[in-house]
Amino acid sequence: PPRSRILMSCSRGGRTGVRAVTVENLELTGLMKPFSLEVFYGERVAVLGSNGSGKSHFLRLLAGEDVAHTGTWKLGARVLP
Repeated sequence: PPRSRILMSCSRGGRTGVRAVTVENLELTGLMKPFSLEVFYGERVAVLGSNGSGKSHFLRLLAGEDVAHTGTWKLGARVLP
């Protein structure tokens, strides 16, 4: 079956902030319990979980797709979905 890809990038140049992603009390409806996190520029992260746990939905949300959720999330100033 075809695989979909979700790509995100952080542009180079002078940064206006140090956070790449900020998430507060985010819950993907029916998939994940609420969680909060901050990802800073230069950090490497992995999204891990069992099948059906909401990993792809979370990445789609960060990529700008309409995904049912509660809570807030924000990309850094120079992060392009």
